[in-house]
Formats: sequence, structure tokens, C-alpha cells
Amino acid sequence: MEEIPPKVAVVITEWNSARTIRECVSRALHQDYPRDRFSVILVDAGSTDGTLEIAREFESEGLRVEVRPGCSEPEGQRIGVELTSSDIILFTNSDIYVPPDWISRHVHWHRLGYTLVGGYVFWGGDKYAFAWNSIQGRRPTFQIEEGAGVGFSNCSVARATYVAAGGIRDVPSNHDSEFAFRVIRSGGKLVLDPTIEVYHDHPQRTLSLVLRRSFGYAYNHMIIVKAFYGRVTSGEDIPLRLDLATQVANLMGVKALRAYRERYPTAVTWGIRMGFAEFFYVRQCIRYPAHYLGFIVGFLRPAPDLESVRDLHRQTVTA
Repeated sequence: MEEIPPKVAVVITEWNSARTIRECVSRALHQDYPRDRFSVILVDAGSTDGTLEIAREFESEGLRVEVRPGCSEPEGQRIGVELTSSDIILFTNSDIYVPPDWISRHVHWHRLGYTLVGGYVFWGGDKYAFAWNSIQGRRPTFQIEEGAGVGFSNCSVARATYVAAGGIRDVPSNHDSEFAFRVIRSGGKLVLDPTIEVYHDHPQRTLSLVLRRSFGYAYNHMIIVKAFYGRVTSGEDIPLRLDLATQVANLMGVKALRAYRERYPTAVTWGIRMGFAEFFYVRQCIRYPAHYLGFIVGFLRPAPDLESVRDLHRQTVTA
């Protein structure tokens, strides 16, 4: 007798996303997973740019639109979870385009006993975002590492695991990392699959924005790790891989050429063209210096707590 597929809920949070919401929702709805076994919930924070009018065009296809003016991203995600009783919850964002087998690939790992599943994100939208891309892994990994993670742009969690971990907290930014650490601490089983890749239509626009975001994400990540574990070394009890050899290779630019050669064909299919010299400059002279400076500042900050996390969304929303 064939096993009945588990019920899945896809939660999308957004605010003023008229440029990307049509593609995002259409791809989330058109999956190869049985249509009666998954739902898509869009939680809107009170958009004023026409996003809601576009989203409501998909209500006839099963999209549920929930408007909660002024809610934060973590609040919206919690609301989305509360609106469903599905066995598995998938999170993504309004500027993410998922492949047609996205749900199926996540569910595959849950059926194998993993309760927190992540994948890769292809950074796109413009040439500055493209410079953020890393080499794509070839095998599943079981620790958070460069290029792979459990960000809420491409993540799924079993409902029982979500409840056991205490749900999502109101952390201004990087709340997905904070959630992942709590899931692992509560007994969740993590896997990161490089074949589960989504496209992030998120233009960086300027070198200044690349610098600020690189610093901010690294700083926040270090603060969260230290707030949780009191140290930054990785090990069996910490689901984070800090590979010194990899970091040295990044700083020296050894991996830049390989990343460019591997990822450029995908960039071209999305209309992004960037020469290697410019890619190398943005990556090695702007992104990585800011990235490592963020790690150092976070590392040196005494007695950090989650309130020390910087709100990157408000800093960059109008950029």
C-alpha cells in the first residue's frame, strides 16, 4: 500500500513586494506534489504598492492571503504556522522563486527522519548580488556551512520539532539562524541538501549596500552563536562548521574563480552578466573584508545577547 504524502504548508511573508510576488506565488503553487496535500499561505504586513491586488489573483488557485498590518517577519511566520495544522512547514520569502520539485525534495528528507531541512540559495537580482554566490556543494551536509543553510528563504521543519523548539522569536534579523540553533538544541535532526536550490531575486544595487549587508549578516551570526554557546568553535554540539582552510582559500581568492565558473551559467539564464574581474573585485575587495570585519567585531563584543542583533531590514529597505 502506497504511503500517503504528509500534509505540507508553505508560509510566505511579505511587505510591498509587487515586483516579485507574482513569480514567487505562482512557483510556490505549481509544484509536482499532490495538490490536495499542500497549502500556500501569504502573510502580508500591510502592503501599499499593489502587492495585495496581485496576490489575490491567486486565491482561486488556493492561495490564502492573510493581512496583518505592521507585523514583523517573525510575527508573520508565526501567524502562518498558526493558520495551518500541516505535518511539515516550509518557509520562503516573497523574492524567492522555487523549483517545481521544491516541496517534494524537502519531504523526501523528512520521510528519512530529518526534521529540519535546508538547501542552497542562488543570489540574483543584479550583478552585485551575484557576487555573493558560493560554490555549490555536491553532497548533503549536516552542519551549517558557507553556501548552505537553513534560512527562511529555503527551509522546512516538522511541526512537532517547531513546537518543541518554542517556535520563532522576535529577533530583528538572522532569526532563522537563531531558530536553527534552538531546533538542534531541542533534538532536531538537520540536513542541508545542495540539490534544493532556490533563486533569490534580491538586487544589492550598490557597493555600499554590499558592504553594509556583508558586515551586518556576519556580525549578527557571530552574536547569535556566542549568545547561544558562549564560544565560536564548532563541534558535535554546535551545528556550525568553521573551516579555517576554507576561510583562507576565500581570503586569497582561490575559490573565486571556481565559484564564478560554476555559477555564471545560472546567472546568464536570469539575465545577469558580470565579468570575472568585476566579480572578483566585489567579492574579494568589498564583500569579504566587510564579512570578516563583522565576524571580528561580533567576536570581540563582550557578553552579547540576542538584543545585540542589528536590524538589517530597516537599514536597507529603502536603499
